[in-house]
Amino acid sequence: GIATFAVQVPITPWDKDTDQLNKLAADGDTAGALELFGQIKLRVPKDTHTMLYNTVLKAFSHSGDLAGADKWLKQMTQDGVKPTQKSWGKLLQSASVAGRPDRALQWLEWGKFNGFTLNKIVCSIMIDAYKNAGQPDDSRMWLNRMRL
Repeated sequence: GIATFAVQVPITPWDKDTDQLNKLAADGDTAGALELFGQIKLRVPKDTHTMLYNTVLKAFSHSGDLAGADKWLKQMTQDGVKPTQKSWGKLLQSASVAGRPDRALQWLEWGKFNGFTLNKIVCSIMIDAYKNAGQPDDSRMWLNRMRL
């Protein structure tokens, strides 16, 4: 057969920057993500700001930096960026990576209060939070909840 492949060509002038921001976030490089965010925020359209803020939140979640995630959420809202379901998932994930199911439960309540939906992704994050805290019984409880 003939091998095919796709070449990703930047569609907008800022795609390269947002790709780099996503890479930093995936690596949990909060300092790098914050620095790049500061450089690109003013040159990208306002309708992409939620994505930019969520990507920085991803850096905090991947590093398990609960205090940083909390502070970033406050910054988002102060800057007029409304948290989304994805923001909520990143907040939960920061607690999960840190092995802090107690904080994950607090974020869970915050999300439900703000109208976000409990779904399989959220349940999976809760399973990991308890697993990372060495609490397998509670982890199984969330697994059973996810199956419903």
